[in-house]
Amino acid sequence: MRNSKILPLLVMFSLVPLGPLAIDVYLPSFPQMIDAFSATDADIKQTISIYIMALGISQLIAGPI
Repeated sequence: MRNSKILPLLVMFSLVPLGPLAIDVYLPSFPQMIDAFSATDADIKQTISIYIMALGISQLIAGPI
């Protein structure tokens, strides 16, 4: 019975660092994305702003859960 309550908590705690980890993986790839997508620097920087806004909004929804 006790293990059934601990497992969901362990899964949730292991998912917490995924948001910042995604940013850490994403930022170094900016120059390659500019070349691959023929985009401007501003276009690629806008994608990180959108990601951070979505991450914040999702925290408002998932936080109380």
